[in-house]
Amino acid sequence: MGQKPVKIEIISAQYGANGKFVDVTALLRRYVGDFPVIVLPSASYNASFGGDPVPGVVKELRIRYRMDGKEGRVSLKENAPVVLPVPEP
Repeated sequence: MGQKPVKIEIISAQYGANGKFVDVTALLRRYVGDFPVIVLPSASYNASFGGDPVPGVVKELRIRYRMDGKEGRVSLKENAPVVLPVPEP
């Protein structure tokens, strides 16, 4: 059984660690489609987002988004698949 398309809007996205984060909102918006899985051009966040903001440290990707009008947030460990959970009502 397939999943129905949803409207996804990226409100903000930051990538980094230890208080040093870079804004990757515009980059992430390029890859958003009609489903809550975002496929980046590379399995490496560093390659997809234009470099390593904090070398030698495991980073995270923090995303604020809207899915069918409901706001959600997710924090993903470096290089994890980008899957946006359905926001709670």
